[in-house]
Amino acid sequence: METLRGTIQEIVFHSEDTGFVVARLSPAGPDGELVTVVGRLAAIAVGEQIEATGAWVEHPSYGRQFRADSIVPELPTTLDGMARYLGTGVGEVTARRIVDHFGERTFAVLTETPDDLRQVPGVGPVRLARLRDFWERNQGTRNLAAFMSSVGIGPALAARIEKQFGDDAGRIVQDEPYRLAREVSGIGFRTADRIALAAGVAADSPERIESAVEFALEQRASRGDVFVPLSELDQAVGEVLDASEEQVAEALARLADARRAIVDDDRVYLHPLMQSEVRSANRLRLLAQCPPIPRNDEAIRSALATVESELGVELAERQREAVLAAVAHSAFVLTGGPGTGKTTTVRGIVCLLESLGLRVALCAPTGRASKRLSELTGSEAVTIHRMLGYSPIDGRFGVSAANPLDVDAVIVDEVSMVDIVLFDALLQGIPTGAHLVLVGDGEQLPAVGPGNVLRDVIASGEVPVIELTELFRQSEGSLIVTNAHRIRRGDPPQSGGGPDRDFFCLEVDDPAEAQRTMVRLCSERLPAHYGFDPIQDIQVLVPMRRGALGTNELNAALQSALNPDGALLRLGSRDFRVGDRVMQTVNNYTKDVYNGDTGQVVGAWPSDGAVAVRYADVTVSYTGEDIHELALAYAVTVHKSQGSEYPAVVLGLHTQHYVMLRRNLLYTAITRARRLVVIVGNRMAVDLAVRTSDEAGRRSHLVTRLSEPAQLPSRLRRSLHG
Repeated sequence: METLRGTIQEIVFHSEDTGFVVARLSPAGPDGELVTVVGRLAAIAVGEQIEATGAWVEHPSYGRQFRADSIVPELPTTLDGMARYLGTGVGEVTARRIVDHFGERTFAVLTETPDDLRQVPGVGPVRLARLRDFWERNQGTRNLAAFMSSVGIGPALAARIEKQFGDDAGRIVQDEPYRLAREVSGIGFRTADRIALAAGVAADSPERIESAVEFALEQRASRGDVFVPLSELDQAVGEVLDASEEQVAEALARLADARRAIVDDDRVYLHPLMQSEVRSANRLRLLAQCPPIPRNDEAIRSALATVESELGVELAERQREAVLAAVAHSAFVLTGGPGTGKTTTVRGIVCLLESLGLRVALCAPTGRASKRLSELTGSEAVTIHRMLGYSPIDGRFGVSAANPLDVDAVIVDEVSMVDIVLFDALLQGIPTGAHLVLVGDGEQLPAVGPGNVLRDVIASGEVPVIELTELFRQSEGSLIVTNAHRIRRGDPPQSGGGPDRDFFCLEVDDPAEAQRTMVRLCSERLPAHYGFDPIQDIQVLVPMRRGALGTNELNAALQSALNPDGALLRLGSRDFRVGDRVMQTVNNYTKDVYNGDTGQVVGAWPSDGAVAVRYADVTVSYTGEDIHELALAYAVTVHKSQGSEYPAVVLGLHTQHYVMLRRNLLYTAITRARRLVVIVGNRMAVDLAVRTSDEAGRRSHLVTRLSEPAQLPSRLRRSLHG
């Protein structure tokens, strides 16, 4: 890393939203030749002096430039620099008069006695107000950027803070730093805490303990728990910072008073999660108990025969029962493993409901899952968020209990991916009396968010459930399907015995050699033998991000092997190339792309720090503000693959992944493949995954709430249901 100091002579480009800047700089020192600096800074002005830290690079189109990882503004010290700097706020002529009048004292006058500027000809009340506003705003931005840089916060994050809070950003950073963790995307407790301590917040301040308790609850929620047992709260907070039991108890009481947390018996919830759990139980119970519209059984069976004729299939007895159950019950769950005919059954349900004149809505948690549902059923399906009219501006759903969907039936696929918060929003939007069909495989990994909705609903016994178990003839010859069911039973998978089989295990004990084997499989062996496109058809899955068999190292190795020559955009330690397979890592409702959606980079503009990514239905541009939402996707975690299917899956499984090795993870991974699965690693890891069921589960009280309505104090009842 090098340091470059100098004066801004020209601003070629500056984005106020992202802070991305391209500027021409005259460096300090004897060499006066202008150079190009590229980086991020919330605000910048001609004449301003900066200190940039980064490295020199050779851009293929724009030549030599200094790519800065950090830029810290400094006020100019020369009279000419002062005039040029102030000129961006009040015009060059007025700025020259001010500097000529006050000389080196100009900036001190602006700070200490700004009314003295009225002594300068041409500076009246209006111009003085403009100048004071310019000075105060830029002073605040400079101070914020310098402070953020001193505590290790990059300019992009500083720009995001300023965009969120505007002119109040500096005060909030100094006086209310823990608000950053709650209100600014990309900032969690640890970052906010570092800022707070640097700003002088005491280590034992009540605000710090409150934020730590809230963060501990959020951490457990990110692992899937809806609540934390009260007896474990001190331990959970202890993972964040040292605090006494008394401090934690007092902080929890204050959070409860502020309706940010809630204690229910011996369970501690974040307030929104408690609301979601209670409302979900009450609403689902109401929907399930609402009697469906009476229909003539003979007419239904006649319609079912017509459906079978239209679909060109004869439903098995269990499938027929499921299709009829969707009409007979207001709420119903259809579950089953791969190869058991779930898709055909869903198609039958859709056709039967529509043949009876019902308006049917189909949805799934993610864009890729809804697209797949559309392809399999031949009917339009959308994401749950789109169906409910989610607004990214205010974070609210347009569809609600007060404004429900105008439909007669809702079919939700991949329910195992739905967390308790989304389930709550979904149930609120379903009109009383409508049919609700929940479809999913409870043996797969649960949702990334808190809760285990599908398993809890099935376990409660409050909603009729039909599980499809019969393997159909077209699936019986597939080792992928056979092994999926073996794993469900706790039996180890069997490897293929010939070149045309669809499931193989390659024993490679050394992690580095396993990585090389996986790269060769993707780049050479599988494309040569099966004709797979190495970027479009083959997906590498692993349990974790770190290590030789983690996504980070595998993506770098696969990018080097599969796409070494694409046009390059370098962002810190990350490289994106045109042609790369990439994944959206968070929901972005403005762009209409969602966590887990995969696409391909089709354009890169290094001078702007931007790329374009083509997804299945749309091409999306990313700039400095949101490019952090992208990650290479040659290799992804099994969790990120949920709801997707790929022609071929190469699964890395090793004992170095032991903390993640679970039966449902292995089951989810191999059921992502349509034509081929190759497991690379050691047999001990496979056996450990098969033997380790997720019996401990997640902390959730939904089963009990569905069976026995929660008895809450009236104050909390009003809070939760109001």
